[in-house]
Amino acid sequence: MHDQRFKNIHQFIACVQTGSFTEAGKRLHLSPSAISKAIQALELRLDCRLFDRTTRTLQLTDAGNTYYETCLQILRQLTETETALQLSQDLPTGKVALALPETFGKVVVLPILCSLMQRYPELCLTLHFSDTLLDLDQEKIDIAVRIGGDIPLDTQE
Repeated sequence: MHDQRFKNIHQFIACVQTGSFTEAGKRLHLSPSAISKAIQALELRLDCRLFDRTTRTLQLTDAGNTYYETCLQILRQLTETETALQLSQDLPTGKVALALPETFGKVVVLPILCSLMQRYPELCLTLHFSDTLLDLDQEKIDIAVRIGGDIPLDTQE
């Protein structure tokens, strides 16, 4: 569902930033009359004047200034949130269960995993140290490291 409160905000912000309907129209690839209609619709919906207009000037009213600052704050927060979400998609997160040989896991792999967890605190590792083969499905192991003879890989999965 499209929220009508967001309609015409871009036209309003463009008018404030450019100082004219004509320049706002150029920025948004709209006609000056389309910009004028958008501002009129916004003022009608808000039941207040956002601009004092003459044929040569366009000045924000106090209400217009308040609305402009709020719009900028909301858009800034939205941009920051979107950026944070995009960045979080690039970082490892979630739960991972690992099965490691006892000595090799504790001496070699564990220090590496500790620095990995410090670097990526959203990553939750569960470690199983064992020199016996575990049933990876039953134990819900995501990654298993084994040392020794050939272990056939099931390439069917």
